[in-house]
Amino acid sequence: MKNHLRAIKEYGDPDKSHIVIVAHGNELHAFSRLNRAAYPDMYEELKALKEAGVTIRVCSNAARSRGYKPDEFYDVITVVPAAVIDLAKWQNEGYSYMYAEMFPRLTREELVKQTIELQ
Repeated sequence: MKNHLRAIKEYGDPDKSHIVIVAHGNELHAFSRLNRAAYPDMYEELKALKEAGVTIRVCSNAARSRGYKPDEFYDVITVVPAAVIDLAKWQNEGYSYMYAEMFPRLTREELVKQTIELQ
């Protein structure tokens, strides 16, 4: 995301650019305040993104399927009913969809088992 923001500043038009993150994959684990021990710098990173004008949204369906409640995410994040609806909304407004997930679905319970800092 930082690379995108730098590229917009260097080559684009920051006044006419806006990045929206609609999270619906395993990145949700890093966005939950429950996992701060595993991702200690994430809240500061998310705050910096928000201050840079990035909108951060989380799919409640994806969150629930990974073991999270809406109030377990950082305060810089908006939980939306469904990523598929939110993505379509942004695309209808002219935004492009970029998908970067490369890992199988992981629940919070599985994350805790794998991450010593959360046990």
